Amino acid sequence: MIILETGIGPALLMHRLALALECIDSVTERPVRSGVRIGREVRGPQIGREQDAGWPCVDLLDKGVGRGVLTFGQPLPDVVTIRIADPTRHAVPRRLSIPLWPAPDGANAALAAVPAASRSARPWLLPGSAYLLPPGATSVRGTLVRGGSALRWARITARGPGGMVVGRAHADDRGEFLLVISSTGTLPPPAPSELDITLEIHAGPQAAAAADNLGDLPIERLIMPAAPPDPGDLLNDTIRGRTTPPGYTGSIPLGPYTVPIGSQFSLSTRVVFP
Repeated sequence: MIILETGIGPALLMHRLALALECIDSVTERPVRSGVRIGREVRGPQIGREQDAGWPCVDLLDKGVGRGVLTFGQPLPDVVTIRIADPTRHAVPRRLSIPLWPAPDGANAALAAVPAASRSARPWLLPGSAYLLPPGATSVRGTLVRGGSALRWARITARGPGGMVVGRAHADDRGEFLLVISSTGTLPPPAPSELDITLEIHAGPQAAAAADNLGDLPIERLIMPAAPPDPGDLLNDTIRGRTTPPGYTGSIPLGPYTVPIGSQFSLSTRVVFP
């Protein structure tokens, strides 16, 4: 039992926070509403005999929809790999490598001053194939293939007039993607009725089928926030899912495609990645 002296008197220490994680919907920029599963990857004896081969993880302590925490009191590495998956396909899974601040102890009392914000991450999840867009949203839906098989975990960028990025998407394990158009590029007001876009596709090496369906999902490395955190520590392109994972290669721009504003545009044929 550990008792801490606070400004309002002694308090019983229930746990020491290692990591707090809250998943953000990239469309609404608010916490997700779908029931995502969040786990810390473990290997070898830590997995246990009854562990699901498709989820070699220990689930984070559930703190509500899209939220989980990891606490000290168990052996933890300096860097953890976190998986986020959505069985309902409202969001595309992600794998994140997150460095942890050490646990505060008597030998290093300064660590006790590390704020909770420096031990937290709010990764954005991009819409999956089952995501329900609000009426009037502009989007592009399609399927990516390579060599006749689904192009897994690809990254898609849409560019509009002036070459400006007007939308991004992550493909899932079936190569399916839902890209939300969030801008009209350099076109001046009023808003057009149609928007011409090109698509840029980036993808990693083709992986063989395995019991762990997320095992080939790229690992994206987050930085350790400062104490207190700088604005860029908690919200940057990697957290937003906008950076290209290491080892990914790109295609030539595909299109142009004419997308009607205010509705969904579905690609009539599967997109072949070279």
